[in-house]
Amino acid sequence: LPAMNRRIKLSATAKKKLSVLLEYLEEEWSAKAKIDFIQKLDKSLNQISRFPNSNPKSTLVKDLHKCVVTRQTILFYKF
Repeated sequence: LPAMNRRIKLSATAKKKLSVLLEYLEEEWSAKAKIDFIQKLDKSLNQISRFPNSNPKSTLVKDLHKCVVTRQTILFYKF
């Protein structure tokens, strides 16, 4: 099947949480830790954009998928 390349739209809550997380990574860890996380997130978002069904569905919420970005960060999405 061809890749879909869907647009990704973050909720207001997701934008705020991401901003807080990136600030935390830079202040408490390092700029490198922040950049490494951004690269992992970008890779995950690209995968979701191209292959939205590639991550498992939630067993609790209908039509919600779960993408593990890092051991500490899970991204939930629907399409």
